[in-house]
Amino acid sequence: MLKGDGSQAHFIEMPGDLYCHEHTHTTESLIFTVKGRWVLCSTSRRQLMQPGSLFWFKAGTPTGYEVPFSEPAFILIFKGDRDEKDEEGFIEYLQDLKLRLERAHEEGTPFKLSELCVDHPARVFARGLGAEGA
Repeated sequence: MLKGDGSQAHFIEMPGDLYCHEHTHTTESLIFTVKGRWVLCSTSRRQLMQPGSLFWFKAGTPTGYEVPFSEPAFILIFKGDRDEKDEEGFIEYLQDLKLRLERAHEEGTPFKLSELCVDHPARVFARGLGAEGA
């Protein structure tokens, strides 16, 4: 994680088979694909992202993330605002987030493409890309 005076950036590793439904954020972001391939879903439109791909979305724009490939994808996210958490506070946030996501998964929220029905738009798009297991 890197913090500037008015912005910040962090890496995310997204494992193969990842599915995260569209959701909004309170800040604008730029997402740069460093390694791997993944699918960005925004307002129900899907776009294959590859190394070097860059996407900007304004605050409140719904975005979802899908990795229909076996290899992980690494993305760098630049946030338009800087939160006031120090490194320790950010780690605590991530640990809490992990617990909330595990709880949501136990309660039935799908976080894997393989958990979706075969005719779900994410899986249909993935098959169009020739992705394995879609």
